[in-house]
Amino acid sequence: MPVVHIYSPLNCPPAGYLAELAVEISGILGIKEEKVWIFWNKKDLVECHKRDWIDQLRPAPVFQITCRAVYTAAELERVIQVILRVTRETLGCDEKQIFISFNRIERGELYAFGEIWK
Repeated sequence: MPVVHIYSPLNCPPAGYLAELAVEISGILGIKEEKVWIFWNKKDLVECHKRDWIDQLRPAPVFQITCRAVYTAAELERVIQVILRVTRETLGCDEKQIFISFNRIERGELYAFGEIWK
């Protein structure tokens, strides 16, 4: 179950953007769409520093994704590619300015849906 945090200076994402990401990511990982949680985090420019947020009309977001360590490198690379495509098409930002990182959680380190993942 990935949890995706998206950081951006934009007040809110365009309509349908988060849902499209959830559908695409769930398809790649072979999980139900409702198990992909995505949070839009608006950041004021006084709270952070990312140069393109100041210089660009279409600032590129930062993605931090927490997920179970069972996904392969190939699956995560496909997730990256779909995030780049959907974000570029929807937000119109420079793909080279998008930042995506994964925090992989090992068994025994996750509590969700009423149980510890073992």
